[in-house]
Amino acid sequence: WECLCDCGRKTVVIGSSLRSGNTQSCGCFKIEQTKKTKFKHGRNTGDKTYMSWCAMKDRCKTRKSYFERNITVCDRWENDFLAFLADMGERPAGTTIDRIDNNGNYMPGNCHWATPTVQNRNKRNNRPISHNGETLLISDWEKKLGLNSGVIHKRLKRGWPVKKALMRRRLAA
Repeated sequence: WECLCDCGRKTVVIGSSLRSGNTQSCGCFKIEQTKKTKFKHGRNTGDKTYMSWCAMKDRCKTRKSYFERNITVCDRWENDFLAFLADMGERPAGTTIDRIDNNGNYMPGNCHWATPTVQNRNKRNNRPISHNGETLLISDWEKKLGLNSGVIHKRLKRGWPVKKALMRRRLAA
């Protein structure tokens, strides 16, 4: 059967599909339904910025380490992707959202787009070590002194003084 769709397009449809109701349009209905499920806030749901917004909200609701510390998404961002986008801008390639104050909430002024390297430096388990007037993370001391960070960690865990823990050679006890 030659049919005229509500959208104005003509299409040929098998009679049994018309009778069963399996075909109700030229295909435009399916396209419209797909757009409704694949696009939110005018954005494709696979959009990196949109995905970061969704993941941020999900972390606060589902990760024990977040909700135990009362880390939340601010009211402005919680239900408004466009407000989030206005404050954060598009997510640059190779970055994800990072909280500047790791114990603070997701909110303007406490978030930025950061590379994995920057984010790894902002973890709670990083330990800054001060020695000779310089404060560095253990990973930085590792690079500077050519020591394995695991060795430094073990020495400090055993109660070694920082000066001794950062020495390249083991000192006699």
